[in-house]
Amino acid sequence: MKWHRQKSNSDASIRPSSQLFEAGGKPGSLLQAMTRLFTLRLFIPALLLVIALIGLCGYLYASRIEHEQIQVAQTIAARTDDFLQNAGQSLNAWAVIIDKTRDESLSEYLSTQSFFDTVYLVDRQGTILKSASNTGVQATTELLEQGIGQGTSFSRDVQISQPFVSAQTGLLTVFLSKSLADGNTIIGELNLSGLQQSILTLQSTARDGQLFFISDGEGTIVTDSLSEQAAQRASLSYFRAWKEPGLWPASRQIVNTDNLAIETQTPLKNAKWMVSAEFPLSSAFTSYLWIVLGALTVILALWATLVYNLNQKGIQRIITPLVELSQSTRQLTEEGSSQLPALISKTAPYTEIRDLAANFERMYTSLQTRQAAVQESEQKYRMLIEQSSDAIYVEHRGHFVITNQKFNEMFGLGRDDKEITSLGFIQFVSPASRPLVRDIQKQVTNGQANSLRYEFSAKAKDGHEIELEASTSALPYMDGVAIQSIVRDITERKRTEQAELEQRILAEALRDSVSALNNTLEVDEVIDHIFSNASKVVPFQAATIMLLDETPKLQARVVASFGYQRHTSQDRPHKQNFALDEFLNLKRMYDSGRPLVIPDTLHSNFRTASPEIRWVRSYAGSPIRVHGDVIGFLNLEVDIPNFYNQTHADRLQAFADQAGVAIHNAQLLTDLRKSRDELYNAYETTLEGWSKALELRDYETEGHTQRVMDMTMKLAESYGITGPELLHFRYGTLLHDIGKIGIPDSILFKPGPLNDEEWEVMRRHPMYAQRILAHIPYLQDSLDIPYYHHEKWDGTGYPRGLKGEEIPLSARLFAVVDVWDGLRSNRHYRSGWPEAEVIQYIQDQSGKHFDPKVVDVFLRLLEEQNRTICLQ
Repeated sequence: MKWHRQKSNSDASIRPSSQLFEAGGKPGSLLQAMTRLFTLRLFIPALLLVIALIGLCGYLYASRIEHEQIQVAQTIAARTDDFLQNAGQSLNAWAVIIDKTRDESLSEYLSTQSFFDTVYLVDRQGTILKSASNTGVQATTELLEQGIGQGTSFSRDVQISQPFVSAQTGLLTVFLSKSLADGNTIIGELNLSGLQQSILTLQSTARDGQLFFISDGEGTIVTDSLSEQAAQRASLSYFRAWKEPGLWPASRQIVNTDNLAIETQTPLKNAKWMVSAEFPLSSAFTSYLWIVLGALTVILALWATLVYNLNQKGIQRIITPLVELSQSTRQLTEEGSSQLPALISKTAPYTEIRDLAANFERMYTSLQTRQAAVQESEQKYRMLIEQSSDAIYVEHRGHFVITNQKFNEMFGLGRDDKEITSLGFIQFVSPASRPLVRDIQKQVTNGQANSLRYEFSAKAKDGHEIELEASTSALPYMDGVAIQSIVRDITERKRTEQAELEQRILAEALRDSVSALNNTLEVDEVIDHIFSNASKVVPFQAATIMLLDETPKLQARVVASFGYQRHTSQDRPHKQNFALDEFLNLKRMYDSGRPLVIPDTLHSNFRTASPEIRWVRSYAGSPIRVHGDVIGFLNLEVDIPNFYNQTHADRLQAFADQAGVAIHNAQLLTDLRKSRDELYNAYETTLEGWSKALELRDYETEGHTQRVMDMTMKLAESYGITGPELLHFRYGTLLHDIGKIGIPDSILFKPGPLNDEEWEVMRRHPMYAQRILAHIPYLQDSLDIPYYHHEKWDGTGYPRGLKGEEIPLSARLFAVVDVWDGLRSNRHYRSGWPEAEVIQYIQDQSGKHFDPKVVDVFLRLLEEQNRTICLQ
């Protein structure tokens, strides 16, 4: 027995530690795992938490900035409301004084207040009546109209205009106007410097970078927190009018071309103005971001220190003891010592590690015990398979693990055939059987079947093909499943079974052939059956059947051939004669009465090859025998050299004997039918002679018999009558008036109507016909028409007065045809009736004289005949 091992059993029992992690992928370093744990699995969640806290703090910081900005904007809005309120009250007080005192001294008023730079008094048409200015520059009427053209109500009938550029200051300003009692209007150009100063005062309390604007409802900036005019114009790039309706104060983020900003807007109470505050995010969060960056730096430094310390502790207290345990275990497995070394110090820092070492010790002891049991079992298994008379092998992943001596002898394996053993069992399986063997092995390996028995072919050590029977099952082995197969040589058994099968097939083929040949007695059908059944006994490409002719010179005549047209342009001609003296193969079979086989026709003198069969390379023939006499030959031919042997010839002879019996029986039947047909012809000629004799006696009825016979045959076929019964109809129709031979000529040819006595004589002719024909056995089945064709459906006919279906069917059919032809024909005592009157008469007599069903079928037949005649 040969054992092919991948590893020793001890090695297989104690698997390397790396194999313990194969299910989870490639194992890694524990130190690396701990580092990843601290740096990734813990750091990333902590980092996410820090980011969330930074975001939350940023949100709270932004909310604080926004709240402060709203407070400043509301303060500016309140001061602006007070400024406009006081200016309006001042202008309104002066208007009251003018109405009461009619004192229109504007310079005096201008000197007593600080709200206006210029004051105007205009009439109803808008003409400036008086004006006073601190700047010395006077406005024109057109500029004045521009400023007050779109005024809105302010308080106590004081109107405030849209912002415009002042002619005195060159800056944006607005007009406040108050109508007087006399229809004139006092107008004051508002001095916004005070308002500007108020905003600048609050600017000092705001954060660096914050900007404040006062604009009207259309978004025009009235003033802002920048004191210079150029800076004021530059501030327009920051300002975004907020026109959406909503509740004020409110905030939003805006995007300009440079950066993001937080914007807050608060409306005024006394005018349709609003205070806007903007704070760019880059300025707002600069200090906050520096604080965050510093905090992150400190956190990362602390985290790196923590990870380093944890790794050092882990190496010292966890990894180092485990490495020592691993080295001890490797030493044990590599040296193969039976003594268990000290795996690890008992002073390991952790209980789990000490328990692990103890478990290793217990596992080693258990493995030693199991290994001893495995070795004992292995020894028993070796003895068992070595003593087996069958070939046994165990295969794992395409490599032999075990092969017994019987297997090695069967396939010629040596102990050092490493190249052969590495290829597995499939190398010995024949190519045709390899798909089957692979499929069986796959099913067993995958657990689809526990054990499978099957047959296949393989090549033995000497190269010849052998038939094997195998029983394959799964066997647990190492880390997978091995295939165990018990193989038995069944070559001899298969040969015996094949021989028995061939004999059984031959017997069944002969039985089926005999049955098929005996089921027919037609010569042509027998010959066809010979060709179709001969192939079941002996295969062939072409075949001939020859029968011997009794001539002065004995020769064989080809009566049938098959398959020659596949090799030549035409089939082998029938009726071709072969002289036995010229064809030695035929002569030898005729003389010996035994079959002849020519394996190769090119090396035989018994075969005379004609030009059309030069392609034949192998021949088998047998004589066709009947009672020991040769009556012909059955020849089989193929184009394959050495195809036929004596076994084929013997089978062919057994078949040819059965074919000879079938041919002989068919020939006997053919001769019998020939004699029968000759007798039938003699009978029919005699009957036709009697019918002609009657017509010669009664020349007026000449042709009547032939016409009624033809029509009766058609009517009977329409009625579904076929076969021999139809022949009886024919004979009965030919002899339907045979009884008139006994009627005197004086009555038969009387030119006038017959009297009662004469009718009595005339009605006797059916009985005369019965007397004439009753003693002729051949015509017994044809008597119904001559005897009953004058019976009527209603029972008033003669000679017996039968009624309805008591009248034979043939007589009922003929009665309609006889009357139909008789009425249409001329007689010596009357002329023939027209066709329409004849049909009408038959219809009238339906149910009286004639069978109604027969009348219906007869009329349809006439209609079809007339239609056919019209079409022709």
